[in-house]
Amino acid sequence: MSHDTSTKIFVGGLPPATNDESLAAYWAQYEPVEAIVMMDKMTGRSRGFGFVVFPSPAHVQSALSVQHTIDGKAVEVKACVSREEAREAGMSGKPPPYANNWQQPNSFAQVAPRGGFGGACGSSAPAEGGGQIANKLFVGGLAPSTTDETLVAYFQQFGEVECVVMMDKFTGRARGFGFATLANA
Repeated sequence: MSHDTSTKIFVGGLPPATNDESLAAYWAQYEPVEAIVMMDKMTGRSRGFGFVVFPSPAHVQSALSVQHTIDGKAVEVKACVSREEAREAGMSGKPPPYANNWQQPNSFAQVAPRGGFGGACGSSAPAEGGGQIANKLFVGGLAPSTTDETLVAYFQQFGEVECVVMMDKFTGRARGFGFATLANA
């Protein structure tokens, strides 16, 4: 699934039962080209997020304009950006040689989902209750040793931030991605 990122969205917070077919069935109203749920290679279970590719950026904008509930659960939907756009914003899709060591000076968060999807996803979509999920970033490709605190240590250079590394509830291990929510843009 390597497509132009202007036609791709990230879908986070998927229920465990959601699979490629049910994800594609939900997005059929927006004419998706392809839908995929990311699976844990070790357990074969859903990692709780996926990607959907559409025929045009207009379809993406239509999909981003409303709140979505998939398989009975409200999900977060975000537009994706290319690795080039992420680099221009000061992020990189390739880890430095010390990617597993957050104590290195000038370290950075690798913002690229695994599986060849590349790039970063951000949101300013409407939240439940009418508020905004402003300045929330998906941070993927994280080292297994990454913690909430190490993400905060990196992202606090941009201002007040709350971070969470998503953990597998069965194994207790980091799932390789998380979110950083910046208070001010």
